[in-house]
Amino acid sequence: MTIERTSRTKIREIVTALNRADLTAIDYEYLLTQVGVLIKGIPMMAQSVPVGTSLYRGVIYPEKPSKVSYLGSPPAELVTSFQRCNGPGKPMFYASADTAAVFSELNANIGDIVYLSSWTVDREFLYFRIPPGAGKEMEEDAAFSKIETFFETRFAQPIHETFSAQYKMTAAITERLSTGGVSGPFESLNGLTLGAVVYPSVAHTTRSDNIAIQTVVAQSCLRLSNVRAIEITERQAESITVREIDFSTTFEDGHIKWLGRSMQWTLNPGETFNFTVENNMWVARSADGTIIHPS
Repeated sequence: MTIERTSRTKIREIVTALNRADLTAIDYEYLLTQVGVLIKGIPMMAQSVPVGTSLYRGVIYPEKPSKVSYLGSPPAELVTSFQRCNGPGKPMFYASADTAAVFSELNANIGDIVYLSSWTVDREFLYFRIPPGAGKEMEEDAAFSKIETFFETRFAQPIHETFSAQYKMTAAITERLSTGGVSGPFESLNGLTLGAVVYPSVAHTTRSDNIAIQTVVAQSCLRLSNVRAIEITERQAESITVREIDFSTTFEDGHIKWLGRSMQWTLNPGETFNFTVENNMWVARSADGTIIHPS
């Protein structure tokens, strides 16, 4: 079934109105509806996150967390206002492809301890990139170009508050793209779950990819691989110095078994590893290229 696209004139009117809107007063459901009208009938390209992909998430706590649940999405009751990709009571799993972006997004200060967790994709899922890609037939389409620019501009705006009404627009865009369009939520496309958006980090200078994943999708598609307790010991304008103080790869009955030391690799007699830096982290590989995980 072909869904009729919103007219070019209507798209222009909606984008103009949304750009002028007072986000502290406007109704969120109205924004959701308008974003749905904007993308109605547009053949946008969803991409998949392959099995084996590593994603990194960081949290700051005054005390060392003992439960795995403290490393994932926060409880819905603690999400009381709007964040970049979610509304009140609708937590998302925020992560990054780059560990450096995690520290930038957290705005960690000297003395803070960041609990940096590494998550492995065990089940492939789909996401839309911001701005969303479209087929070749849309490359010269003026209406789609206006939507593309609108989405990209909104996600590029720095907002210096963790919770802010200024996030209403980006939250509405995320909810529509990660759960469905005007026809309502849908769970899968070609057998793969849709439930995330990827967008460039505003806080990190290299604009590394961040990802916001619907909590239910993160719970079903990601596996916690390890967690590091990292103390910020020095901070300058463009760099930080850190010290790893604890590490764990053991998670039993929802609890973290801390080892009381930094991560390490164990070699068998006569064995050699090759180390490279990937995503600002050391990665060890055996002679045949197989990744050796720390313990």
